[in-house]
Amino acid sequence: MVELLIGLFLSMLLTAAMLLSYTFLVRSLIRSSNQQQLEAQSRKALQMLSQDVHVATDVQTASSSQLTLTVPKVDAQGHAITDGNGNVITKVVTYNAATGTLTRTDPDFSSGTPLTLLTGVSNFSFNYLDKQGSQVNASYSLRIKQIEVSNFIVSAGTASTGTQSSYTGASARWVLRSKHLVVY
Repeated sequence: MVELLIGLFLSMLLTAAMLLSYTFLVRSLIRSSNQQQLEAQSRKALQMLSQDVHVATDVQTASSSQLTLTVPKVDAQGHAITDGNGNVITKVVTYNAATGTLTRTDPDFSSGTPLTLLTGVSNFSFNYLDKQGSQVNASYSLRIKQIEVSNFIVSAGTASTGTQSSYTGASARWVLRSKHLVVY
């Protein structure tokens, strides 16, 4: 009887250890998956912003949490339409700290609702620079020639379940290639 109890106790101990190992592995896989998704979403969002900035002809408004760009309309091949009829659109990228979202409003989308680029974002901020690379106050939109995104954090998962992952990202400096600067 004692040997049976010892055997039962050892098998329960082994089963508990296997269950804990399995739980740890599942959480690790979920964290790894979250990390990959966060990196991919961040790269995609930064790529979209980069494309918008590179073709922008003007910065209409700028702040640390919102950027409004004038972008020429393009055809299916990505070439600017130059028919002289003012074919430009305004793209607004907004970071909402309260909801932790980064959105882009694009009038080319028929729904008119903003496209959510990232969720779970914190510490997001636009930085503006002149053509020499010196920091520029966002209120001087005529002097802005370069834009960068400072370190931001994107998180997914929950801490209570042990599946929370975060990704810290930043952009390179994007040059407004199509913007002509006025002499100041």
